[in-house]
Amino acid sequence: MAKLRLLVASLMLAYNPTVTSATSDTLEIIEVTSQKRIQPVQEIPISITALSADTLETANITQASEIASLIPNVNTTRSISGISNYYIRGVGMDGFNLTAIPAVGLYVDDVAIINPMLANFALYDINRVEVLKGPQNTLYGKNTTAGAINFISNNTNDDELNGYGQITLGSHEQKFLNAAVASKLTEKLNIRLAAFSHNRDGLISSEIKGNDTKFNNINQDGIRLKLAYLFTENIEIQASLYGGKQNQIAEVKSAISPLNNMDIINLNNHDLSKNYSSMVNPINDIDALGGYFKVKVSQENYLINVISSFEKVKTARTDDWGSQHLPSSVFQTTTYNSTDTKSFSQEVQLQSVVSKQIQWIVGLLYSHEDGDLLQTALIDPAGPGRPDDEIEDAGIGPMFDRGAWVEHKNKTTSLYAQLSTPLLENLNFSAGLRWTNQNLTPTVNSAGMMMDLVGQEFPLGSLGWYSLGNNNFNRLSDHMGFEGVNRFLKVSSGFPASAKIDDSFNQWGGKLSLDYKLTPQTMVYANLSRGFKMGSVNSNPTSTAYQSLLSKIVEPETLVTSELGVKSTVFNKKVRINASVFNNQWENYQFFLVHNPGNPADLFASLVNLPEAKSTGAEFDLAWQLSSSLRFNVGVAWLDSKVTNANLDTQGIPEQNKASFLEQVQVGNKLTNAPEWSYHLSAHKTYELDTGDLDFNLHYSYLGEHIHQLAGKHSQTWIKNFSEKAIGLLSVNLLYSFGDNKEYQASLWAKNVTDKQYCSERAIAPGASPDNIRLCSQGDPKSLGITVKVMF
Repeated sequence: MAKLRLLVASLMLAYNPTVTSATSDTLEIIEVTSQKRIQPVQEIPISITALSADTLETANITQASEIASLIPNVNTTRSISGISNYYIRGVGMDGFNLTAIPAVGLYVDDVAIINPMLANFALYDINRVEVLKGPQNTLYGKNTTAGAINFISNNTNDDELNGYGQITLGSHEQKFLNAAVASKLTEKLNIRLAAFSHNRDGLISSEIKGNDTKFNNINQDGIRLKLAYLFTENIEIQASLYGGKQNQIAEVKSAISPLNNMDIINLNNHDLSKNYSSMVNPINDIDALGGYFKVKVSQENYLINVISSFEKVKTARTDDWGSQHLPSSVFQTTTYNSTDTKSFSQEVQLQSVVSKQIQWIVGLLYSHEDGDLLQTALIDPAGPGRPDDEIEDAGIGPMFDRGAWVEHKNKTTSLYAQLSTPLLENLNFSAGLRWTNQNLTPTVNSAGMMMDLVGQEFPLGSLGWYSLGNNNFNRLSDHMGFEGVNRFLKVSSGFPASAKIDDSFNQWGGKLSLDYKLTPQTMVYANLSRGFKMGSVNSNPTSTAYQSLLSKIVEPETLVTSELGVKSTVFNKKVRINASVFNNQWENYQFFLVHNPGNPADLFASLVNLPEAKSTGAEFDLAWQLSSSLRFNVGVAWLDSKVTNANLDTQGIPEQNKASFLEQVQVGNKLTNAPEWSYHLSAHKTYELDTGDLDFNLHYSYLGEHIHQLAGKHSQTWIKNFSEKAIGLLSVNLLYSFGDNKEYQASLWAKNVTDKQYCSERAIAPGASPDNIRLCSQGDPKSLGITVKVMF
């Protein structure tokens, strides 16, 4: 309540009726391309949030995952694979399985991002970000059950020369450089070049003596080239190359537990800027390149769009799940992830021209993905080592390793169509359909799990890839990637076990929609959508004990969403209200399950299908232009989610573990990362000065309590300690614009003003008390800075 009172007081202070009016006292018209044509957002019968470049800059948003802080019912988590997991309306994919298919589709300029890590280089030189809620597969793709996030970059233009340069300096030695230049090279050819460099010191330090590693820094560089060529009057060509390089030190989760004889963890008793990791500079590296080539042919009655795109992404990451100053009975675990993937897609669209009353689009999309995905883990449990164990370990017992190397191959072909037509003067009808065929042909290899136990000896009585071919491997500073595992495979004559998968799936999705104009400024709509995600395999480090998991396939997931909504602009275009209620019904809900019945050899971590789940929710957004110089925005979301059928498939689970395995999910469990309440409040105040404009912006975001793993039959103490408590974050920005055309800008900003401690993710510490010890991915602390921008 103290934070809310602070917010209300700030909003009251922002209101000053004597300030000179600006040029407009009505709300702006927001135009988007979410339906593959330019439309005002208030005329589109789906729930959409459009974030302008100004909004992103005002909130000092520099990472793609941070946009969730501006939209109710949208949130993100960080996984140990380095991927940001996105959730819309509680629909998403949690976990660190490299083959897991996200529920939120990511796009750059309407072109799908296949590898989510490429999104790390998307949020610069941006015109806007469009967030579409609910299944979008009829126009966007096979894996948009939650919705789609489309990053629309700035276009080339016909000016001779224009652009900007921007620099941000902030807390923790943050330096963010962002620049773009656009020019007309010839009468028909335009070019735009943009680049950024983002650096920040680590936020977390180790308490281990002699380890001066600063974890969770930022070191990213990216570039984007766009070309537009008017080949003829009717043929336009666009091409783009984009990508970047990341060389960072991974964040390391801090161990947290209840203190003062309490059962529930209180974050106020912990300093999340410290951990007890012995890891030395664990890597978090990405090398990514993507691009597209578009040809648009305009005819009198239709348009043809041909879109070719590609991606090539390499990553490497090390994560510490132990060494956290925990009791000596705890397993020490280090995980290593490496990827080397590429993809190609070809799409052809036939579309009606905008001037026609009946709008339609039909398309064909083919995509091909392949490459290598490697996940390995080194586990050092408690207890005495074997007498013949000559491996130098952490000193608390014998070690073993486990891993999975997926030779990824996936081909999909999709046919889709959507039609919108008026039925009556104010009543419109839309229908869409998508059919997808998936051909899944990977090879999944076990790469490790050589146990150092009597009766389970491995080659040469040593530790699998830890020593075989890797005698100089340092578990605290080295990364076990493709090179290290290949040395192990050479010495041990191949993989311990492999499974070649050859399977295919056919799935369909669709949409029916009605919208009715009550008045020229008010529309009501009703949607019924069926979305789907295709099948996937398990890439989590596994063992020959769970050899059946090598060939395990997660069945396609389907989601049926019904939604009722209203969009209205009233009071002489001073107030805009958007509201909706929705219901989600899942079948074969895909999620990541971790089950450790006690013996590390029995540890189960894999993608699985949950038969049925559901959620119900409501959203309300209000924009109020109180005067030409003062504006308020309010967004509120409510969500109720639960498991409705918990009968998990136990095939491949050892008989002695089946009962405890089934207890990991129970009917009535809330879904992960689905807070009951979330809301956002903001105020924007403009002061006109003789020398320029001074804008004061204030933003408060609230994310309600939510759990990070299905509760199953666990105790209330387990549930509370695995749940992230409600968190409210306050940010402010003071922007001064000056110059003849306001071409100069300087802003002072602060994020998380009250320096609130919170976790963006919680995980189980291997081998620790299941109720009382957790690992916490630290949320960003308070940061202050200044940004200067020059436009020309």
